[in-house]
Amino acid sequence: MKMKTTNKDFQLFKYECNSWLERLKLDDFEVNYWHENPGKYNADASCSPDYKYRRVDIRFSVDNFDETVFNTGYIKSVAKHEILHLLVGEMKDLAQDRYIIQDEIIKADERLIRKLEKLL
Repeated sequence: MKMKTTNKDFQLFKYECNSWLERLKLDDFEVNYWHENPGKYNADASCSPDYKYRRVDIRFSVDNFDETVFNTGYIKSVAKHEILHLLVGEMKDLAQDRYIIQDEIIKADERLIRKLEKLL
């Protein structure tokens, strides 16, 4: 059965996202958070980045969570999942772009590697 999330749940989600943004050195993004259903995929959350302008919209579902798995640990896991999408998504987007310049892929690859170097 699906359940509704509270503002307290949303605040925990935002806190965890911000924590992962800092840990993964993604603090150069302007982040907008939304407590609304993420769209057509029935997802618990979504991440919609604009890598060119370093902006991202992160949505946390209002009523899509399965009550049998919903708890604090699950909220933390969903937050980390969305930030990991942000970390690797630029490479995915570049790979899907038919008009990409090879230099852009190399730069994105280097940005990701530098972030991973700081973490590991």
